[in-house]
Amino acid sequence: ATNSEPGPSLCATTYGLILTFTRSAAQTNFGVLSSTAVTTSTPNIVLTSATNAVGGYTVNIQGTGSGSGTASGLYSASKTKLIASTSGNLDASIGTEGYGMQASVTNGTPTLNTSDWDPTQGGRNATWVGQIVRNATKIVYSSSGPTVVGTDHQVTTSYLANISTTTVASNDYRDILTFTMSAVW
Repeated sequence: ATNSEPGPSLCATTYGLILTFTRSAAQTNFGVLSSTAVTTSTPNIVLTSATNAVGGYTVNIQGTGSGSGTASGLYSASKTKLIASTSGNLDASIGTEGYGMQASVTNGTPTLNTSDWDPTQGGRNATWVGQIVRNATKIVYSSSGPTVVGTDHQVTTSYLANISTTTVASNDYRDILTFTMSAVW
């Protein structure tokens, strides 16, 4: 179309699309919550992701909570009681209710959403949690390019909570969390 000489020939190989996302456990448990200390659930949940998508990927989280309001939380259906998810240093609010998540990169080079989940940022301590919301998704971590083969990205998530002395006792407090991974092809 340009009346010029043909250029060099090009050869490209296409591979199958790869998108893998796993979690190390299906659930984590707080045991007995305390009104005098922050409790961390066990085990921590390790999220592992890999893709050959040129534009990388994003991993998001969304909670269920009580099914109403913005904040997710630990909800007791039998008592119709919500321990709402919050953001901040939970040890500063001992005697009140709070629940949330923190995360750290444990393998590879994904970009952690530090504003929501990183307890090592200034003014935060080991009890810092980010708020899990019910009516939207929040980014947990992402990557702007493909994952290096054999070097999956891993992010470890922890869940912390505290209660007040007036929190209604129940053995059915729970939050169902949905993690999604979206690739940018």
